Amino acid sequence: MSLVDRLTTDMKQAMKARDKETLSVIRMIKTSLQNESIKLGKPLPDDEALAVLTRELKQRKDSLQEFKNAGRQDLVDEVTSEIAIVQKYMPEQFSEEKLRRL
Repeated sequence: MSLVDRLTTDMKQAMKARDKETLSVIRMIKTSLQNESIKLGKPLPDDEALAVLTRELKQRKDSLQEFKNAGRQDLVDEVTSEIAIVQKYMPEQFSEEKLRRL
């Protein structure tokens, strides 16, 4: 199943569950993917979609640091939960131990 298909399926589930936070983040991701697809003039393959996801994740991590520095705990909590949702769609990162075994 492609990343876009997973996002669409999860978006439908979030709508049914009335999970506004997850729905909002998935819509944001899909919008970013759609914008990139329009910019390139073709549908995005999964590797390019992951690059867009990585960019979105990095933006949120940068925002998280800024909010921590500003002492905005409400925004820190919001961005932290957004990061967790975005990370569900990222491939599993190998731990240092797994890398050594390879």
